[in-house]
Amino acid sequence: MADDAGQWTSVADQIAAAWRLTPSAPALECEGARLSYAQLGARADALAHALGALGAATDVPIAVCCARSPALVVALLGVLRAGAGYVPLEPSHPPRRLRHMLVAARVAVAVVDAAGYDALRPAEGDACGVAEDGDDALHSALALVRVDADGVVLLSLIHISEPTRRTPI
Repeated sequence: MADDAGQWTSVADQIAAAWRLTPSAPALECEGARLSYAQLGARADALAHALGALGAATDVPIAVCCARSPALVVALLGVLRAGAGYVPLEPSHPPRRLRHMLVAARVAVAVVDAAGYDALRPAEGDACGVAEDGDDALHSALALVRVDADGVVLLSLIHISEPTRRTPI
């Protein structure tokens, strides 16, 4: 998208500008949960930093396999902020199709939530490792996983605070 001066700006840059100009403004709402631009930016930047440490860069595909939620938006923006491209995967698709897509895109790292982790792990694998980290609820974390021929291996957990809930009036 071009700005007022005719210069091309990425979606990630446009959102970063919004969180610098209006950090407390709502960036997204989903099922009663709300994230401000500052919250979205902080979470996306934390994920981008973790992805960068794993080698995320231009022309490095990063899979994103998350249920539709605020965490999905954080994951997509984090990948873009890392300078990488994302390969969107739907957790409800058959595992065989997901594996084919990972291989075809030559993905080595994926960002997943609990649904994505369960969709990508081998059927005989352990229960979702995302849930096994302390008392955090599944929806309060994204995980980075290594993807290879044997399935997925949990690399690290990126904690994202649960968005604030609106209280009924």
